[in-house]
Amino acid sequence: MTASTTKTPLDRAFALLHFLAERRGKGARIPEICSHLEIHRVSAHRLIKTMNELGYVSQASDLSYHLGFEAWALGLSSTPRFIPEAVQRVMKQVSARTEEDVYLMRKAGADGICIARLEGLYPIRSMVLQVGTRRPLGIGATSCAILAQMPEAEAGALIEANAPAYARYRQTAAEVEAIVAAARTHGYAFSKGPVIPESQTLAVPLPPLDGAAAPMSMSIVAFDSRLPESRRNELIEILRSEAGTLAKS
Repeated sequence: MTASTTKTPLDRAFALLHFLAERRGKGARIPEICSHLEIHRVSAHRLIKTMNELGYVSQASDLSYHLGFEAWALGLSSTPRFIPEAVQRVMKQVSARTEEDVYLMRKAGADGICIARLEGLYPIRSMVLQVGTRRPLGIGATSCAILAQMPEAEAGALIEANAPAYARYRQTAAEVEAIVAAARTHGYAFSKGPVIPESQTLAVPLPPLDGAAAPMSMSIVAFDSRLPESRRNELIEILRSEAGTLAKS
């Protein structure tokens, strides 16, 4: 939801929640909230007071506002629907077999959102993705794997729409199209960077599942030193074989 479509108090409430979520824990003060929602300071205080009383917004000691406990609890209660048990089992299998961190991304409009992360045994973490990270579809192999399972025309339209946002990641639409085309051919997506240059991502699309209508992908993100070509091929096979079990369930 954008500020330009914010009209009713309900619209504003959801716009506020989206804005605070996008802040990724940094919070926002009243002037920032007023600017983003395009509302007067008095209206912002009234909105925040109501959301705070309901538990969906909370204030930190530095006077910034964050998502509240009720917002977290509401999302947590929906986990079984959006992350089916079968997918959770597959993620555990991949993590156990590879000792790497495993990520799950879901399509949300023109973006991909990391909705789950399972830590592997290897002690050094790339931290490229965290639960809640939202990126334009096409940035990183995890989201390219989602585009690869979509109809070509639909994926192409999304890449074109997201092209202006790719510049922030030093990426072009042509580069994204190449990664997606390779993923369609080989059944997996591979990319280096673009968020952390020393990292590599291997990702596979997941088959459609009941209760998870939006396209999803599963990935491994690791530093270059962890993914020489020989091991990369091994991990690709693990990802593909485990994802394949979902189609049979």
